[in-house]
Amino acid sequence: MKVLIMEVFLIYIVDAKERWVNMFIATFVAGTLIYLVIKDSSLLSSINSFSQGVISHLPFNHPWLNHTITFILAHLLLNLYAVLLWFILWGFKHKLIALWALVTYFGISLLGLLINQLLLIVTDDTTAPIDLTFLKLVVLMACIYICVLPNTSRFVGYLTIILLLILFSLRTLAGIQLHTVALINVGISILCGYVGIQLFEYIYLHWFSKLQLIRAFRHSDFN
Repeated sequence: MKVLIMEVFLIYIVDAKERWVNMFIATFVAGTLIYLVIKDSSLLSSINSFSQGVISHLPFNHPWLNHTITFILAHLLLNLYAVLLWFILWGFKHKLIALWALVTYFGISLLGLLINQLLLIVTDDTTAPIDLTFLKLVVLMACIYICVLPNTSRFVGYLTIILLLILFSLRTLAGIQLHTVALINVGISILCGYVGIQLFEYIYLHWFSKLQLIRAFRHSDFN
């Protein structure tokens, strides 16, 4: 386990053999949940209601805190953070992975938006199953994990992971307490974000190395 963690921290993206199997499983689960949401499943409704009731009665349910976290991790600011991540990585000469992070973030965000719009048209529903804010947050967190951790010490890496998980947990609690998102939709967004990241990791490993032939990327590290 220790060796595996060190390997992950030393390179950007691992060429995992089980990538397509994991993508298939995650896609199947996400598709099943989306179908059940569209069909207004009583089981999922019960899960959402139960989680809403439990989380709403937690002792740290403070409106000012929920609104602050929601504002800090809102749509437009997440886009700004993604551009800032690209700018920092590019400035430190990690140009290939910087470009990948930017393309991955906005690419998956666009795919999520298109899937939502398609489902809304096909089903004539009014609520999209994929929460775009959480989808963007998942992708941004994954990009930070993939792009930043290999260039830091293990202590900073672990600290970054803990902070990201805390932020995601607080944003999830805030969204449920403010009735802006349901627990199942958060789960769907996580699964869709995971599938998107796996797909763009494959693209990076097989196509981005060719960009080193371009002058701007000639001296950039690849993996």
